[in-house]
Formats: sequence, C-alpha cells, structure tokens
Amino acid sequence: MKKLLFVFVAVAVISVFFVACKDKESGAINPIEVKNVFGNKDEISKISNVEAQAFYYDYEVDDYYSETIASCDYKNGFKLKLQNTLSDEFLYYFWEDDDEFLGKITISDTTAKVGEIEIVALDNTGEEIGGFSFEVERYINGELYYGYAYYVYADKDFTIKGKYEDNEYKWKSSIEFNCSFKKGWNIICIEVEESDITYIEKVKITTTKPSGNNWVWRYYSWDDDWFKSTTYSKRAHHSFKNNFLRK
Repeated sequence: MKKLLFVFVAVAVISVFFVACKDKESGAINPIEVKNVFGNKDEISKISNVEAQAFYYDYEVDDYYSETIASCDYKNGFKLKLQNTLSDEFLYYFWEDDDEFLGKITISDTTAKVGEIEIVALDNTGEEIGGFSFEVERYINGELYYGYAYYVYADKDFTIKGKYEDNEYKWKSSIEFNCSFKKGWNIICIEVEESDITYIEKVKITTTKPSGNNWVWRYYSWDDDWFKSTTYSKRAHHSFKNNFLRK
C-alpha cells in the first residue's frame, strides 16, 4: 500500500465533517438535517431514534467512550441539533509533530484541539443497531473517486494549509490540506482520487461542505458482515483521527 496513505489513511477516510462558515459559502451544518438515507430498506425500517454521540477512541488500546449530545426520532430521515460545545475529555490536539511534514504543512495554532461525533441509530428498545456516514464513491474513466465528511468541533479558530508528496514508491501519493476552522462545529471533507493505471493517488482535505447528487447519507447496520466482530475499532472505522492522524 502507498506509504502516505499507510501512514495517514488506514484505509481512506477526519464520518462527517463540519465547516463553520457562512451559509452562503457552504451551507448550515447545525442542525444536521438528513432527508434521504441509502442502505438496506429492511435494516433501515428498524430505526426508531437517532443520536449524535461525542466519542473518544484510542486505537492503540481499543479504548472507546462516548456521550450523547443530541437525539431525535427517525422519520424517513432525521434532524439533530448539536450542543454548542464539547467537554475537554472528547478533545484531542489536531496535529502532532511530524518530521516528514516540516516545511510542507502549516498549522496556524498547534494548540488547537478538535473533537468528533458519531451518528448512531437505535431501535424501539433503545439498543444501538447501526450508524450513518456521509460519503461518495464513483468511477470516472476507470479511475476511482471517493470521499467522506466528518462533523468536528474546534475549540478555537485555526487553519491548516499545505501539500505533502511521496514519490518514493511505485505509487505517487499526495495529501493536500486547505482547512479553515472556526471555533464551534465544522465539517471536514476528505476526497480521494486514485488510478491503477497511472499509479497516482491524491488526497484533498478541506473544510467545505460537500454538495452534488453523488454525495449521500448511507446507513450501516451493526449486523452487516463488516461489523460482525463488533470491536470498537470497527465502530470507529470512520474516525478522522484514527484514519488520517494516527501514526
């Protein structure tokens, strides 16, 4: 696997991101309003309620804890109004020193912290049965394009800009940041383009809310084969921290 994504993308995905920008620029992100959900209709029919859960996950020791910060009924969609702040126990430093990135990626404030949420589905007994992801996947001229968006809380304004390239191996990889966070809720959009023909992989990370018909909200039941071994590492597979910031 390409070195860059092996280091920063255990597979490819900072499950929904937030962008605290003016509505005219990227659309409101709080509340989170979803009118159409894709997935197995029989599994979706079991959903009674939806929760937004702030969580902290330590990949190294598989330690996971969470707290519900918003909830609503599920009626062919959902609308979640997030609380204004997150407690410090759910926040982590966005960036850690990395010699490979020195001179390539610039963060305006290295003390900035962020926190993530997971959007979870519950049945009529209150049991968690699945989760939601905002994503895109399509092929154009034989090349794969895919992406994920994550809702993220920032404890202060900060930016992260720059581009890092890795051309040491067969695959030529790059990761480019163009993010402007505002204190409060933001959305982080990660888009990946890769080609088995040219052996080029490009990752772009922005704080611009995705748009267009290709982006959809998808429901994943915990009963799906991929989640059968229900470890927290499976539950947190869309965590931006563990897929893009984990060393």
